[in-house]
Amino acid sequence: MKNALIIGNLQDDSIIGELRIKKVNYDVKLLSSSVNNWEKIIEMIDDNYDFIIWKLTETALMLSCDNDYEKLFYKMLKKVALKEHIILLYEDNLRRRYNYVNKRNIEKHQLTHIININDLIDDRINYILDNDFNLFTYRFSEEIHKLVQNYISDEVDGLIMKFYIPKERLLSNELSKIIDLFQNYVNATLSVNVMINKLRTSKGMLIEFYADKKESNMIVNEWNDFPKIMDIFASDYEETKKIIAESVLPSDKKEEFCMFLNKESKRILLDLKYEVKRKQSQLTYLIENNLLEYENFQLFEDNNFKVIEKLKNGQLINSENTNIQNINYTYINNIEGNIINNEIDEQLFELIYKLGVEKEKNELISSVNSLNDDTLQHDKKVTAISKVKNFLIKNVDTIGEIGFKMLTKYIETKV
Repeated sequence: MKNALIIGNLQDDSIIGELRIKKVNYDVKLLSSSVNNWEKIIEMIDDNYDFIIWKLTETALMLSCDNDYEKLFYKMLKKVALKEHIILLYEDNLRRRYNYVNKRNIEKHQLTHIININDLIDDRINYILDNDFNLFTYRFSEEIHKLVQNYISDEVDGLIMKFYIPKERLLSNELSKIIDLFQNYVNATLSVNVMINKLRTSKGMLIEFYADKKESNMIVNEWNDFPKIMDIFASDYEETKKIIAESVLPSDKKEEFCMFLNKESKRILLDLKYEVKRKQSQLTYLIENNLLEYENFQLFEDNNFKVIEKLKNGQLINSENTNIQNINYTYINNIEGNIINNEIDEQLFELIYKLGVEKEKNELISSVNSLNDDTLQHDKKVTAISKVKNFLIKNVDTIGEIGFKMLTKYIETKV
């Protein structure tokens, strides 16, 4: 049975119901309280809680600006960072807009002695953004309830990572085989139990990895290194034997497993090689077939390949020529999969590549793709939309207010 600490007023029926369904013991503490209570919360964080849910309100941010609370606030954040956690922050607050911070409330909380309280709250928000906190924003109560329900479910079930692949994307079938091989490898050699859920829709596949949370970093690192490891399995049998020799696999099973890894890795890499060739050949044919009537097109001439390169580089995307538009969709369908991204999606991808933190880029791209799958169930999109909105809010100064509003409104239409 899991144990959770809830900081803030989150005792909604749907959240309490999820805690009971998942058989989670929980304690609730409020930050609209005394210094002694804040000290008690910090002590409780050190207790045996599996995860922490913190709704960070403007009231708590205001109180943290007082000298008696300031050190406790940062101490609390540092301790929360060491635990599995989620911090929930009102969307306007992340944008440095504080509706509750006014003369009446400042007097109510006896904070009139503090100068430039808005600037001090900005410092707290910046600290959270500059450090590796699991931060989500919300605008409406329904959002926060669903976010917390999903978080509780994911924590109890042991979700450690997930990503979405559009159907028919180049190498999507082969990736599914790689995931299966990875599961066999880590479960057999690392004494862990990784379960993988593949939720297929008519437009793509959401892949979720589940395991003991204590093993999450190791498993994620193994997944990131797996392409290199798989190449060793396929090309260097002796090195494969050395890797498996150090595993927890029983001695009488190691040789057989080495043979399995070698054979499966070779088969998958062979499939990858010929799938790329097949797609290249298919795409070249389809493009040339569409270009037959374009500018007296002749097959296999150098200038034709320049046209194809322009297409691949996105330079022909906005063409009004029907043949060129057909080529664009042909290219997108064969390389990107059967979810057609519109101009706004392409703007989002460009912003993510330019402004995104490197370790978050793949997750953000995956989130945008999953939002475009209108056959994917709603509760699987809640986290994705929050992640994309967080990214937009963090970069609003670069994007601009008009662009931010347009992109946010577009994202919100997806759920």
